Amino acid sequence: MLKLDQHLVQMLNDNKYVVSYDTGSITIKMSSGKQLESQVSLTIAIFAFLFGVNPTILLLVLLLLLVPILYDRWKFPKMITFNIHEEAVYIKKGIILGNEVAIHDIYDLYGEKNELSSDVSAFKEGNTDYIYKLFLSTKSGKVHKLLRLQFREERDGQISQLTRYLKNLKPVK
Repeated sequence: MLKLDQHLVQMLNDNKYVVSYDTGSITIKMSSGKQLESQVSLTIAIFAFLFGVNPTILLLVLLLLLVPILYDRWKFPKMITFNIHEEAVYIKKGIILGNEVAIHDIYDLYGEKNELSSDVSAFKEGNTDYIYKLFLSTKSGKVHKLLRLQFREERDGQISQLTRYLKNLKPVK
């Protein structure tokens, strides 16, 4: 019941997302390559702190520690778990930031499509990137980012199929 179609799993894999299944839950996780920025910033901050406690360096360390946290706050999540048994969606954005949304509190799950095109030359047609963003809105009006998918060709059908699948995840009683 929880299994995604293979072509949807492949579509997510193409965007460096990994789909895993557990009893009563499905997890869509960003592969470790996309979370490298936060890890590098944290490592630099730790090394800066170890080399001295000069007030300037201390301020730099605090700034370096703050940057990944602020970045994690506004980026797309690195892990989303739809847990049917607990009737909740867990959205983990970064190292420490995350949200939990009750399934009965979900108002809508929708997507947005953006087209980015670039012209290579005046004589040749440029490339077009299609960027799809999926969002989850709650009854209280809060909007949570879920996925950001980018392709060279339109995938409207597959994106709407993925959105329908995620909307229909309901607890079995």
